[in-house]
This record gives sequence, structure tokens and C-alpha cells, in this order.
Amino acid sequence: MAFSIRYFAELQSKFKGSFWRIEIAERDYSGLSEEMAFEGGKPLEITWERRGDEFFVPIKASEATINILCLENFKYIGLFTSDPRHFRVSVFRNYALYWRGYVVADLYSEGFTAPPYQVTIKAVDGFNLLSSIPFRNLDGTQITGRKSLWSLLSMCIELLELELDVADWMDLYAEGMNEAISPMRQVCVDMDRFYGVYDEPSYRDVLELCLRPFAGQIFQSNGSLHIRRTISLYRETRPLSFYEIGTKFPSGFLVTHDGRELLTSTGDNIVTEATRERIESMWDGGFDIMGDSTMDIVPPLRNVSISVKNRGMDNLIPTIGFYNLSAWKDPHEFLKLSGPTTLQFMGDSSNQNYVIETYGYQVEKCTYKLTLEYAMRAQHAKYSMSGAYRTSGGESEYKVKFYYGLKIVGASETYWLQDDGQWVRSEGFIMEEAKTSTETSKKIEIDGIPVSGRLVFYMKQTLKYNVTYYSGTEYRSSRIASGEWEAVTFYNMSLLIDTGDDYDNSLKSDIMVNHANNVDMAIQLPIADIPNIPNDTLIYSLYFTDSSGKPTRMWKTRSGNDYNTLINHLVQCALRYKQLPSRRISGEMFSGKHIDMNSVVQDSKYLLAGFYVNSIELKALEDSYNTELVEMPGLVQVETPPTGDDCILGARFDFTVKTALLCGNVLILLSTANKIYTYDPASRYVRQLLSYTRTVNIYPADNTFCVVDGNGVSAVDYRGVVMKRYDKSGYNFPATYMGGYIYIMVGYYTTDRDTGASTLTGYYMNRPEYVYVSSSSSSYRRGGSSAGSTIFSGTITSLLKSYSAIAVNTSSGSWLHDKRTNEELLATQYATGTEIKTISDYFMAENAGSYFRIYRRDTFSERSLVKSISGNATFADHTLGEVAYYSGSTLYIWTYINNAIRQLRNTAGASRPMRGLFYINGELHIVRDNAVYKYIP
Repeated sequence: MAFSIRYFAELQSKFKGSFWRIEIAERDYSGLSEEMAFEGGKPLEITWERRGDEFFVPIKASEATINILCLENFKYIGLFTSDPRHFRVSVFRNYALYWRGYVVADLYSEGFTAPPYQVTIKAVDGFNLLSSIPFRNLDGTQITGRKSLWSLLSMCIELLELELDVADWMDLYAEGMNEAISPMRQVCVDMDRFYGVYDEPSYRDVLELCLRPFAGQIFQSNGSLHIRRTISLYRETRPLSFYEIGTKFPSGFLVTHDGRELLTSTGDNIVTEATRERIESMWDGGFDIMGDSTMDIVPPLRNVSISVKNRGMDNLIPTIGFYNLSAWKDPHEFLKLSGPTTLQFMGDSSNQNYVIETYGYQVEKCTYKLTLEYAMRAQHAKYSMSGAYRTSGGESEYKVKFYYGLKIVGASETYWLQDDGQWVRSEGFIMEEAKTSTETSKKIEIDGIPVSGRLVFYMKQTLKYNVTYYSGTEYRSSRIASGEWEAVTFYNMSLLIDTGDDYDNSLKSDIMVNHANNVDMAIQLPIADIPNIPNDTLIYSLYFTDSSGKPTRMWKTRSGNDYNTLINHLVQCALRYKQLPSRRISGEMFSGKHIDMNSVVQDSKYLLAGFYVNSIELKALEDSYNTELVEMPGLVQVETPPTGDDCILGARFDFTVKTALLCGNVLILLSTANKIYTYDPASRYVRQLLSYTRTVNIYPADNTFCVVDGNGVSAVDYRGVVMKRYDKSGYNFPATYMGGYIYIMVGYYTTDRDTGASTLTGYYMNRPEYVYVSSSSSSYRRGGSSAGSTIFSGTITSLLKSYSAIAVNTSSGSWLHDKRTNEELLATQYATGTEIKTISDYFMAENAGSYFRIYRRDTFSERSLVKSISGNATFADHTLGEVAYYSGSTLYIWTYINNAIRQLRNTAGASRPMRGLFYINGELHIVRDNAVYKYIP
């Protein structure tokens, strides 16, 4: 249905002479267009007015207010209609489309008086309409399949019928994506899982789902819909409509005379000139700031909390495919469905002892408990001929023995499930005696998954099927003349997995920025990438995937090396804008230039700061923009190291650092005088936290750090508050805190058979306050003993901690315990002589022989070598994009994206002993014994 112009009006602005024209088009209108006259001092205003909106607000809606002169009673009353998209308004500036929307009937207003009088017409861009439209097919059914974000966005945009170009300059790409194509076209959502989380989703929900996880925004500007991240304004790239646009030129890439590459997408006009500056001066070039503008100080953040809307899979059976016949290797067709959740296994006397099985679903090794429940019932029938009649005979209760099972097929070993929930390495079947009279219920508590591999259901054919037919044609139906058959039916099957705290913890992030502040930021995401926990593809209802269904985990900006999760990219945005106090300016700006939310202006006179436009009130007649300008910290005033150095001084200490570690975003420093200090890299403030009269040591822990004082272990947070205490006289070994429990090291002694003397030969890990039932007995015992833990031979030299893992280094080698794969305190041992230097859930690096080796953790128990570097590292730390290490008195950074190594200069601190390397919010901090420095790329 086409739109044709019903009314139009024109005006020229007072100060800059801009030409404005509005057109009100009516759907299916075929008459002549009629000119209207603007009226009053505010004939045309357009606002993008949500002051105080944060960077993560996905939809920046807009509305236009038009005042016209009415010369006849109720001449424009026809604009009042119940159809919110019957009259479409187009606003042109200097003959180019500037804005488009729809007349809002409930906001139509005119004076109830004799003409002439003023009529006020309001129009909105249509985004508000999406909230009331269910996201379903026209017939009311759910939309199915795997959809790209671009296809979902297109569905929302097409529904608005604005017929606007889309300037998509989203610049955040998942690892392995093609950067020549918008990431929106490469990120997908499984619709079946989407509806599992959203019961009655609207198109507005879908639009936010596509944008909010990226801190992306959509808004209308200069006749286009723009999709971008606010943080992208720091980058050189701008959308094509930001610059001067040609009429009709080929689409593609254009490199300007100065070598800047401007991007456009297929179907849009190409940039012909790049005459506009990316950052414009607040005082030069046609901007006039009124003197009555106000500046507010925006307080910095105390905390950033991010949560993700999701819902765990209630039952894993449909995902695994138990009721899907195509998921079974069943050449003899033993199986048939007699209902959506009822699977029947028919007897077959010709293929006795034949085993069928599913193709399998890939699962990861884990300690998560599973519960398998189902019901079974036997079927049995005998047939005999008696004249022209057939009779069915049999006992009132008939028992059928049936053999089936569940197994995990790993790369090198297979585990079979016993009906007591234990996994064994010997092949076997679960035998069940099903009855025809009553259902047989079964519940199996499964003790985790012992190895990564394929989860496979299997069944063994031992049932009868001996029949003859009336016609000789074999139909399993009423054509049976005589014989006997058996069958077993499975129904109401469920498989649940208990992930404990891992599921909830992976759906949220709580980052303490500075406890001295008083502003908290809370963000809820409709979807995001899911952190890597065992079997996440199985247990999560919703997450972003690539086109093949593989979850996205590591993201970076276009041509960048800032790999991180989507949630942490969002945290980085928050910290970039509000880690320190910033400024916000509100007031009127006169300009003949185009101003929109892609505009960035700088004050080079007074504040020496840059600002982006967060909201606009355009007054067309006066060339006035009442704007809210939000500071972009670091855009103008950039930190620069001294000549000959790559680092700046963060703080100098009046004490000598013995040990340094990271607790959240704060450095914890232990002095040689047994005093503990904190260093906040945002404020660069050093303060004393704790003081001891005896020798202590500190170790990393979950959102805390552990203090070992000779009489036990304290888990202490960044404020100096003791969160957990374990008293043990004489304890001086490394310790940590994970999952609510303190972990200690206990000496392991061996006894000489001849002399009876005991010798300390190693250590094992212990959770003294954790009690659980052993998988091999029903009795309770302590959370770790020499019998249930790995022995670490040699003398312990250091302990490292990631979110889910503890690395222990000794004089003999290295061990790694991951709580997600070993409930008991077992650990993976690496080659003799290795020393782990840095570890996370994605990467780890170690000294091995005469090399420093960097590994990517493929699973929780497997890794692959990505770089081997000659020499050993004394200290190391890493992000998802790079590894910093200190080797042979020299600092280096290895970059993941290009496998390159570069040397860093910390000239000011080079003569002082190194105490640690730490990445804090993506920035590398170098701790010496008397100072801390920050590397400036």
C-alpha cells in the first residue's frame, strides 16, 4: 500500500537560511496535494529528548511537533484516525530527507474557536508501536529456525514502513567473523530457544535483543536509521550520512585522498566528499553556544552490575533427541512414536541381540549432578484364529525383560552408566522388568559426566515378534492372524542438570569500580554470549551463536585487539565514561550545520574535553539545537608517556613492596613491614588497609585475597573486611578462597618401612569446612584428603587463581584443579619442571624448560599451544587479546591477533625490582618494589 502526499508546507530558517519542507502523506490517497501554512513562533520542532539516557539505552526515539494555520473549521480533523500508520510525515532539510514518522492521532490538537486558529500535529518515528505487536507469524505461530540479528532487525524496521536507508556501523565482531560484513549479519539466535525464554515477546523485545548486548543504539538522523555503539564515537569511522552524500553512485568502499577508508553498505549512496571533521570545535566552524547553558558534574560509579535474562533448559531430553527418530541409528525400525513424548520399542525375533543407539550429543566433562527420570510400560499380545474370528489372549500381568543404557563415548575411552548412577569403564546394560499392568518408574541420580564425548542412548533387541498374517502382507495392525509380540514404551522422560552457582554466576557480572563513590549502574541484557562453562550449549535456553550454531565467546572491535566477552565490553564502556567524575552540558546551540547523535564537539578553550550529543531539541525556524552534551573522557586530553618511555607513573610508594596481587579492580600490596595497602588505578590513590605484627603472606582468591598469618587463613575483601576465617595454629602454607570455602595445603608424609621415620614429600589440597557424601560410600567425610586429592610433590612455590581453577606450582612442577570438572580435589598434572605464570578460563601460560609457552584452553581439561617463546618469564598476565611478560629484565607483549611480540620500555622503573604485571580493565599496570606504572599503547 503506497503513500501519496496529501498536505505539504515550507519555511526558511531565520539565521542560516536553511530550507525546510514537511509532507504529510496518506496511505492509498490518490488526490491532489494541498499546501499548508506554518503558524506561530515554533512551526517545526523535532526532539530526541531523553536526557540522562545512558550509553546502553538501545532505542533513541524521536518525535516532531508541527504547528500550522487552519483557515476552515476542522479542516485537518481527518488526521485524527485510529490507524497509527495512516498518515506519514516526511521532513526535508535543504531538499534532503531529514526525518520521517507517523501522525499520532491521540496527540492531534486544535483550538475550538472560529478560524483562523493554530493546529498542532505531532508525529513519532514509530518505535513505540513495536511494543504492542507480538513477535509471531501472521497466523499466530512462532517464528522458527536460526535467525541472524540483521534479519530480526529488518523485520522490525520493515514493520515500521518508514522506507529509510539503514546506516549500520556496528563495529564489534566475534572471533573468526568477516570484518568486511556487518556483525549483525553474522550473529544468530535460535528461535526455538528464544521462545523458551520469552513467553509473549513483542517486536520491541526483539529490537532490544539485537542491540542492548552490544550497548548498541538505533536512532533516526539525516534521513537514515543509524545503528551503532556510543563508544564507537571514539573511533575514526563514521557512517556515510555523517558526511556529504552524492546523489546516486556505486556502493562499496571509498578511500579518500588522505587514505581514510569510509565504509558503506550495499544499496546505500557512497560518500563523495569527506569535508566534515570527525570532531568539531565548540567555538569555531559555525557553532554558537548560548551563555545560559549549564554544566553538571556526573558522579563516578561505585559499582557496575550486569545481569542476563535467561532460563535454564527444564528438560534436556528434547535437546539430546531421545524422541527424535532421526537421531537414532535404527536400520530395522524397532522404534516408533505413539505420542510426542512416548517412544515405543517393538520386538523383532529376526534381529535378536541387535543394539541400536543414538548418534549422540556432545557433552563436556563436569561435576554437575544429573537426574534421569522416566516411566516404562510393557505391551504384549497373543493372537489365535477361531473360525472367522481373531482373539487376543494373555495374562492379566505380563512381564517383559528389557536391556538398554546410557554411555559417554570419549576420544579414547567410553563410560557406561549403571542404574545406581555410577559410571564404569566396562560395557553393560541396565536390565528392567517392565509390566503390562502398571508403569515402572525409574529415577537415576548421575554423578556428573566423567569424560568429554558423545552422550548416547542405546537399546538391545531381546523382545518377541512372531506373527502370521491373513494376506501374507506384513502390517503390524489388525491384519495379524496368529502369533505373539512384545514391546516396551518409554514416556515422561526427563534429564535435569544441576549446575549449582555456575549457571547464575555466568549470567551476571558485578564489578566494583570504587567503593568510595555512591552511584551504581544496573544493566539487564535480554541475551548475551554465555561464559564458557561445561555443557553450556546444552543447558542454556538462549545465547548468541554464529551461523553454524557455535556460541560466540570472544569479541573485539573492528581491526582491534581488545578481545573480551560481550558483558565485559559493556563494563569497559561504563568505565570509559564514568569511572571518574565527568561533565554534562545542557543548553542551546545555534548552527547551520547538521547536528545529530553522531556529532562530537570539543572545548579546547576551557574544559579541554570532548562531548557527544545525547539528546536534541531542534527548533527549525531558529537554527537552534537545545542539546545535552556528555563528556567523552580521554578524547582530547590523552595520557602521554615521557620521551623514551612507554609508561606513565601511577603512584610512588613510601614503603617497599614484597608481594602484589589483584583483587577485583584494585591492586593489593604487601610491604616488607607486613602492612597491606591498596592501590586504586582509577584515582591513583594508595591507602593502608591492614597491619600485622608478625610475618604474613597474601594469595589471590574469589573477589577477595587470602592472608596467611601463621595461625590460620583469612579471606579479606578490598575494604579490609574478613569474609571468612579458618583458624589453624602454625599454618604458613599457600591458601585461597573459592566458592565460599577456604582451600589449604596439607603436608603429605611417607613412612620409611625400615626406620618408621616420616618424611614430608608433598602436599594435597583440602577444604576443611566443606563436607560432602563420597561417591563411593554413604558416609560423610572432609572435603579433601590424601585419598581424595592429588598429591603435589616437592615444595610449593606459588598459587594462582582464576574464576573456576586453582593452579599450584611446586619445585617439581605444576598442577591445575578446576572445580567444574573435579568435585573431589583432583588436579591435572603438567610436565615435570613446568611453572604456570598466568591463567584464566580461556588462556594460560607457563615456563617449560627454557621456553615460555602460551596455551589456549580448549576445554576445561584440554589445551592447545599457540606460542612458544625462548626464555622464561618471571611475571606474566594476560587479557583475551595479549600476554604481557617479564623475561630477562625486559618487558614484552605478545599479541594474539597477529602473533607478534613487541618490547616495552619502563625506563623510569627499570632499575627497580619487579613485583608483578596486572591487566586492570584492559590496561597493563607494572608494579615495582617502590612504584606502580601504567603502559600507554
